[in-house]
Amino acid sequence: MTNLTAYANSALEAAFTKEIATDFEVFREAASEAAFQEADASVIYTRQALGIISRYESEYGDQAEDLGQTFKADEWETAMTAYAFQIARAVIEAELSEKLDEIEEAKDHIEGLLPEGVELQATDRGSVYGWEAHDREDEEGVCFWHKLEGELDAVELTCHGITFYASWDPSMNVEG
Repeated sequence: MTNLTAYANSALEAAFTKEIATDFEVFREAASEAAFQEADASVIYTRQALGIISRYESEYGDQAEDLGQTFKADEWETAMTAYAFQIARAVIEAELSEKLDEIEEAKDHIEGLLPEGVELQATDRGSVYGWEAHDREDEEGVCFWHKLEGELDAVELTCHGITFYASWDPSMNVEG
């Protein structure tokens, strides 16, 4: 049976750009475009289309009622694939929307921790600070380093494979 979570994750990976830290809406738009491509890839074979309909129709079938065209009786396979595509797209977009909201919340949270003038960065390559032991962690999972490599303060948070991070000279910290 086809699991569309993997397709949603693939769309998220395809949409990643380092500019996510400064322009989240561009990332959302790219993810939506990637969702279309992933939905198309999920229904290449008749067996995949049947699996999608079987697994997801009860929850997402109402979002796939308008196929945009009329089919003849002998085009049942094409109609089924179009229906499965619409269901797959609805599932992938729903999963992406949830993940994007969580990523945006993580981004907003870590941005709120930065001293003024420090720019947030993003990567999809995992931890930037590697095996360096962090000093503490907050309830949201943000890792804090004080005097990283003897000279910098830093923060890092990973959400759905995207790591937000920043480092700065400790003299930029504001007491309070």
